Amino acid sequence: MTRHWQAVARYLGWDRNPLRRRVDRAETAVLTMLLAALVIMGPVIAVLASHLAGAAALREQRAERGWYQVSAVLTQSAGQAVIDSGQMEVAWVHARWTAHGDRPRTGVVAAPLNAQAGQRVQVWLTPSGELTGAPLTSAGARTEVIYAVALAVFGWFAVLQLAAVAVRVLADRRRMRYWQREWAAFGARRSRHG
Repeated sequence: MTRHWQAVARYLGWDRNPLRRRVDRAETAVLTMLLAALVIMGPVIAVLASHLAGAAALREQRAERGWYQVSAVLTQSAGQAVIDSGQMEVAWVHARWTAHGDRPRTGVVAAPLNAQAGQRVQVWLTPSGELTGAPLTSAGARTEVIYAVALAVFGWFAVLQLAAVAVRVLADRRRMRYWQREWAAFGARRSRHG
């Protein structure tokens, strides 16, 4: 088992190889810190993103509590759709509805592709009677939280990956300068002896 860990240490640059330069050891130390930051802060960021997204979803659900559904009558068929929605299962057509205690209103609503004029569809309205989408469900809130966590953790990983690439580029530049100096010194010694 010890040989295994020695091989891992050598691969990661944690061994005490005298051929490793200071820049190699510094690069290894920084990359190790970045890996530790990923392992330690990744879960912290996931939990924080989960709490923030969950709180935002809860606020959205509270704000949407007053929304209600009414039945709207289509004034045109789906074949006469006014807007190409880009969604294959929905057509946007003109309709008429009445909000609670309000005068009749008209607007463009989503309807099935086979909807005909005179057909009724359910639409969501705000307390002021304006058209809106369906309120956020519990399943939708969970999905938002999952996406937020995934995006936050992926973003953290991407930032650390960019930092690792920057460290590698800087270390490679430093190594190239060392090699150029050593090559120049070697060439000067060789020309004196040759």
